[in-house]
Amino acid sequence: MVISNRVLYFRIMLKKWGIIFFLLTIMNEGYSSGDSLETRPFSIIERTHYGFIVPHRDGLSNLVTNHTKIIEICLDKKTFGAKQWEKDYANPSYGISVLFLDMGNPQHLGYGYGILPYINYPIFTKEKTQFNIRVGFGAIYATTPFRQGENKNIIYGSNINALISFTGEAKFQVNDKLNIHPGIAFTHFSNGAYNLPNLGLNNASINLGLSYRINHFCTEFIPDTFSTFKPYLEINASGGVGSRKIEPGGDRFYLGAGNIELARRISKMSLFSIGIDEFYNTSVKPRMEQQLSTTLSNSAIFQTGVVVAYCLKMNRLQIGVAWGTYVHTETVVDKRFYHKLTNRYYITDKVFAKLVLKTHFARADYFEFGLGFKLWTNR
Repeated sequence: MVISNRVLYFRIMLKKWGIIFFLLTIMNEGYSSGDSLETRPFSIIERTHYGFIVPHRDGLSNLVTNHTKIIEICLDKKTFGAKQWEKDYANPSYGISVLFLDMGNPQHLGYGYGILPYINYPIFTKEKTQFNIRVGFGAIYATTPFRQGENKNIIYGSNINALISFTGEAKFQVNDKLNIHPGIAFTHFSNGAYNLPNLGLNNASINLGLSYRINHFCTEFIPDTFSTFKPYLEINASGGVGSRKIEPGGDRFYLGAGNIELARRISKMSLFSIGIDEFYNTSVKPRMEQQLSTTLSNSAIFQTGVVVAYCLKMNRLQIGVAWGTYVHTETVVDKRFYHKLTNRYYITDKVFAKLVLKTHFARADYFEFGLGFKLWTNR
């Protein structure tokens, strides 16, 4: 029995709205008890995107057959300076978005369902107008990954992918409860070479949102106490593990990585660091042997790099970008330089969990999951 695209789309939308209704019902139950609503300034935001897939690699243009559509439902919380990090970032809002993505090619690319935690930074605020930059990092389930002989999807090879979103928006207040949010967005998802192919999907879109504040709260901001900050140093050490493939349907290769860094906290919000990376990457040796048509020793799986990083700190969360170069490698299989997108969550003042995406420019190498420790500080 053949199901038309319209019927399939309708069924997917019904399931999607059912999931959203269930989540919002649970949230409403959770927020209706405990603390008073005045301490919980929440809004519901519906946002609709209309855009296109950016064909950033050869062979992708044939998969772009129609415009893309994204529907988001967000639960958003506004901050008012109750914590120091909120004052440091001009009282941003943060929340979680449930989204549905129609990629414009149901046969070969299918659909996507995502969960996107985000933070929305105010850049400019004046009376009833605000301009914001929203940054989100989450996960998306893709219904139609690459399957040999079944479809032409060379963009992603797994159902579960990492989801990254950047949105620039204007916010116009209609009344005490309603706001309109026009904006532009860039959305990317890929699996970090966990499965191949992994060219990654890049989507650019314009969007329009409508928010409704679901409770009453005091709009007075808590003033900053202008507490003094003194720069300080710290030494951190961390380790992590990951895996990847080097060809579709091929063997899985495992890896480990260790890092030690000297970091200088230069402000309440940011820090610089310099460190040493040690990589144990079992995928390097077979890739080198394919390129060089020779047999290498087992020491080829070890690489050493020197890395510098810049990070932003928000309460227990720390996000950053890093640039590194290999100072010891048997031969260069990718590039001499590498890059890392880092996320840390401090479980305690001295222990943190981390998620790292290592790349060589725009080509993903792998995702790394691990733990780290603060070894010393002169604070």
